[in-house]
Amino acid sequence: MTGEWGLSMHIAIFLELFWLDLFPAGTYIPPNSIISLLLSLSVAGHFGLESAGQLAIPVLLALPAALAGAHVEYLHRRWRNQQYTDLLHWGRMAEHSGKGDSPLWRIMVRSLGELFALNLGLFCVCLLVLVGTIELMSNYIGHLPAVPGIAWGHVWFVGAMGGMLALRLRRAYVAFALALLAASAASFI
Repeated sequence: MTGEWGLSMHIAIFLELFWLDLFPAGTYIPPNSIISLLLSLSVAGHFGLESAGQLAIPVLLALPAALAGAHVEYLHRRWRNQQYTDLLHWGRMAEHSGKGDSPLWRIMVRSLGELFALNLGLFCVCLLVLVGTIELMSNYIGHLPAVPGIAWGHVWFVGAMGGMLALRLRRAYVAFALALLAASAASFI
């Protein structure tokens, strides 16, 4: 929406790598990484941030919003359980009487509207908290918080921990730890 394709891709790749270990299976609701992405892009636009070093802290501060988004979706699903019961009741009644308008579309449209409103509200609250936190940090340290000297590759490397954890192999963990040590040692040389 903002036209910042490069920046969007950099942040989205990090978030996908970071949450890769937590994949949706069964009734598990994965973290809502889209809310973190939108928050990060909104903060980047608000403060004029462009580089990985400038965005590293805001992106990390936006990560809990993904978990909050999953929790909001869980609460919404629990809240909508009554409509599922109503739909089952209608199905039993329609089966016996052979008539009746399906409440399915009404339930779906209402549910989607509620979920949109809840996510929009969560986004607005999280954006206010995130912008306020960054402004407080900025006032405290005298400039916008940044991590100097890092590139997107470094950020993706940190995000790759999610991918390594998804493998569930001890050898992968050892290889990742050795690569991390080698990269750390190389940065000091």
